[in-house]
Amino acid sequence: MTALSRVFGVGRPNGGSGGNSTSSRQLSSSVVRASADTVLSICEHAREKRPDDGSTGDYCASVEREIISSIGSKLLSGLAKTTSYLLNSINDNFQEGGEEEEENVITQAIASCLRASASIILLLGTTLSRSTSALSELKSAAWSSFGLLRSTASFSDVVKASSVVLASLSLAGNSDGDLPSELWSSSLQRTTHLLADAIHSSFPVRNFASSSSSGRTTAETATSQKKRGGNDKIDDEHDNIVWSQTVQKTLATQSERIEAFESRMYNISRLFLSLLRVEGCDDDDVSYNLLSSAIPVKDILDVAETMLSFPTASEARYNSTRPRLRDTVVEDGLLSPRSAVHVANFIKSTGHELFDCLLSCIRHGGALEYGRRISRIALSGLQSGCSRALRRAVDDPSIAVSSSSSNNKMRRRWLHGSVVLRTRAVRSVRAAILTLKSNSVVIPSDDVSGVDGSSSSSSSMGKAIVLVCGCLLEQISFNEEDLDAGGVVDNWGTVGERVGLIDACAEALSSCIATCGGYIPSSIRSTIDSVMFTCLSTLDHGIGGTPPPLRVLHASTKVSLLRLGIDCVCAPWSDGGTSGLVGIVRKAAAVLKSDRDNAVSSAAHSALCVIDALATPRAPPLTFVSRNSYGMPVTMERGLSSSAILQGIQAARNEEAVEREKKRKESELRSAKEKTIENDKKRAREESKRNNGNVAASLKESSLSPINKSANSKIILEKDAVPNEKKAVVDNTSNSSTTIQTEKMEETSETDMDMADPKDDTESAKTEAENQNSTIPTVTKNSTEDNQSTEKPTNGFIPKMDTDVSMDEKLDVKDEGLAGEDDNTDDDEAFPDIIDCDPDEDDL
Repeated sequence: MTALSRVFGVGRPNGGSGGNSTSSRQLSSSVVRASADTVLSICEHAREKRPDDGSTGDYCASVEREIISSIGSKLLSGLAKTTSYLLNSINDNFQEGGEEEEENVITQAIASCLRASASIILLLGTTLSRSTSALSELKSAAWSSFGLLRSTASFSDVVKASSVVLASLSLAGNSDGDLPSELWSSSLQRTTHLLADAIHSSFPVRNFASSSSSGRTTAETATSQKKRGGNDKIDDEHDNIVWSQTVQKTLATQSERIEAFESRMYNISRLFLSLLRVEGCDDDDVSYNLLSSAIPVKDILDVAETMLSFPTASEARYNSTRPRLRDTVVEDGLLSPRSAVHVANFIKSTGHELFDCLLSCIRHGGALEYGRRISRIALSGLQSGCSRALRRAVDDPSIAVSSSSSNNKMRRRWLHGSVVLRTRAVRSVRAAILTLKSNSVVIPSDDVSGVDGSSSSSSSMGKAIVLVCGCLLEQISFNEEDLDAGGVVDNWGTVGERVGLIDACAEALSSCIATCGGYIPSSIRSTIDSVMFTCLSTLDHGIGGTPPPLRVLHASTKVSLLRLGIDCVCAPWSDGGTSGLVGIVRKAAAVLKSDRDNAVSSAAHSALCVIDALATPRAPPLTFVSRNSYGMPVTMERGLSSSAILQGIQAARNEEAVEREKKRKESELRSAKEKTIENDKKRAREESKRNNGNVAASLKESSLSPINKSANSKIILEKDAVPNEKKAVVDNTSNSSTTIQTEKMEETSETDMDMADPKDDTESAKTEAENQNSTIPTVTKNSTEDNQSTEKPTNGFIPKMDTDVSMDEKLDVKDEGLAGEDDNTDDDEAFPDIIDCDPDEDDL
């Protein structure tokens, strides 16, 4: 951690001319990224191993928490300064015309620093409430990273990391002692206003200024500034008014303003989603820290409704403007009508994402209060995205009798033809159904008429369900040429996007039937069953003998239609009757059970099982018929329950643990024995070397004496004169000892063969080994002593030991004797034999 702190504390290029080189920047960015990832890993490990019962938990994780807690403020400040330096490096690289690869490395380092900062905040929490300076620096760096354009490499990673940092700042608290829940609600409210002001300042929408999301009142502004505390300057710098003024001064062309507006909307929407999802926090942390938080549902619904209606408003403004004025900036705005049309679908897609995220947050309660408005927003989003032919046939009968001018205006609109936006609208309808549950089809709406123009269907969600059925039937039944008939392209998208639309429609209808069940009106349920019958018929032979479109043959389409068929068969009608789709579902499942795709085959078999269970009522068995268990495993005779399986797994793990512990103890004993033997051998070698050194030193002193020079010369002459005789004596002595040993071994073997007791064999073998070990050194020693005694001089001095057996040979014999004694002692006395059982305390 000291080294990592030094990395983040420097954060600047080295002094001198080499600090601005490209290689130095790349190395610095790579090191910073690796260091930030290391800090992130440490914090994530400490958070993951944090105990819930208040105990210390994992020792390593507790130490990591203590280290991070001691330097948390300084580390955050260093990360913030490093991020600011890297942002300046990107600007310098852009001005100098640097390479894209270098820019990518720098942006990845920025994202790593921001992720590490967010992880530190989530780990320490309110313990950083007094670190006002470090939190302000980090907040300024996160907002500055939003200034990167969308064309920058790794832009999405940087924006996501910055959003997580800004969303987690509320969990750190502040010096005024405000609760994290209050700070979180204030941040969410401020982000909602930023979204609304960004749209209004760029392209004012009619009736938008009068809505509740148009701006903040004086009281709201004062309350917001009061809750900001010491961060007023930072928030004011990134306010939409300041941003719009900066765009007007610096960006002159519409292409640059479009890119800046899309980046602004993308950044704020990511921040909004991070706040709603509380990214990075566990469920327990969210429930504890944000217990008393409040979500501004009304303001968020206002912003979502404005964003979903943006394509319609921009197209209307574009068509009502003269062609020569379509590139002129609108009054009190930044974009022209042509530019607004260019970004319209992006704004609507972002609005669907915000709307779905809000519904998922209020699903546990509080959504029924806004049920009518939620249904209306979901219906308007889908209605503005459907094809004109579908709306004429299902939704709005007045279009068929409208004037020619109205038809011309409708023909000039093209944004509703996006298949991707239609898929998002269908998913929003599904999210609304799952949030409102069965209330979605019974909530009345005065401004909604039935499918045939009557008032039989009195809910907005009922019309939305019928539109979903129409979208599904339109994609299943018609080919490309039929969809684009009349020269109007109402369905522009790839084959994969059309398959995604079919899957989304099937999932929405399945969720509707499973959630609402018998509360669905009969008119809507009959429409669903009729569309379902047509779709399942195309899986077998098509409609009217024509082959089905290619998008119907995808595996995901088959699975989604089969699941929808199962839900239709299982859910009853409003009058309590069953569905009449049992036959067609059984037929389609029988055809698809042999499909090549595993998921399709599995779904088909599941459908057959469900239909069989519904068609054949069964009672629980009164008696259990026993079967012959011959040749069957024991576990198959009585079956296995979940508890038995868990007990067997635990028992197997315990046995493995005992076996590992036994092997560990045996390994420890073996290593201790080997270490002892090695120490004894080492000690013997050191002792022999020490004795050899002492003898050599004494001989050297005696040989250097002047009195012994004549005696040494005499001994040398005698040694040269009779070498052969001494060698013969030694050979005779060794041969005689070998002959004696051979005779003893033969006698012992004959005796062993006569004896039948195995114990006697063992004793005789040991006696023979002892005799052999004791005989050889004795003979050699005696012969050596005899030779030394015959050559002892008469002048009283000790001669040099250079007789028939040299000093090295004597030392070798001594070493062998010591080694043999050590081995025998270790094997017989020090360590007993290891038996097949756990070692007791004495063995240990």
